[in-house]
Amino acid sequence: MNARTSIAAEPHIWTEFADHVAYWHVKGFAPLVDDEQLRLLRAVLSKRGGLHQMARATMSGTFYAGKSLKINGRVVYSRGFGHMGCCSLFVISHVESLAADYASELDYTWADWNVELPQGCYSEQMLGLPTNKMIRSWQEERNKGRDDWHHDPRQTAEDELKRIKSGEFGPTGGKTEILAPGKSDLNPPADTRSAETLIESSSVPYLKRYEYIEADRITRFVILVGRPYWLETLAGSPRNVIWAPVGASVINCSTKASRKR
Repeated sequence: MNARTSIAAEPHIWTEFADHVAYWHVKGFAPLVDDEQLRLLRAVLSKRGGLHQMARATMSGTFYAGKSLKINGRVVYSRGFGHMGCCSLFVISHVESLAADYASELDYTWADWNVELPQGCYSEQMLGLPTNKMIRSWQEERNKGRDDWHHDPRQTAEDELKRIKSGEFGPTGGKTEILAPGKSDLNPPADTRSAETLIESSSVPYLKRYEYIEADRITRFVILVGRPYWLETLAGSPRNVIWAPVGASVINCSTKASRKR
């Protein structure tokens, strides 16, 4: 997964319904209220989850705070009760209310940051992103009538590319690599798109993908920008939500000139 430049400031919470808590050291939470609201939520989660979209609900339950882990005096992440020992844990006991309407222009996705390797490409290095705190500050500035370029997805992608190339964020994720691309069954991509130009390669109302091909045609930067749903309250309405980087990677692809026979 792509990583923000600082994860320590952002809370990480794992959630479970009270009828599915499998952690022996978690006790004392209220039982799950099995009513119409719960059944509606589960139906919405199933429908929207298949589209990688999150749902919005107000729920009550029991919160178990994780402990911050320090290395060399610096908080790096939280150890707690969630999946594989991560995070704090919220045990859901009652669904109070459920949102029925979701703005089509906002990004509710949780997994579309996955850039994936196109045919003919053999490595991917995930790159850093602005923190949520930084993105909120951009929204606040736009609310004051400043920096209107944040409403332009292309300019947002250009800004992210500039920051990446300057080293401001740096690589923060794992690297996927296919060994010996010239000796495998990889085919060089038939890519005649312009090099050294930011190209919009896919688009939906809430998420756009841009690619920048270096002059060598081997190195490509891929940037995803979206309009985060969690900015709606701060922005005042869906149409006022800015665009922000939600994924970034550098990938390497074979070419006819570089591929071995």
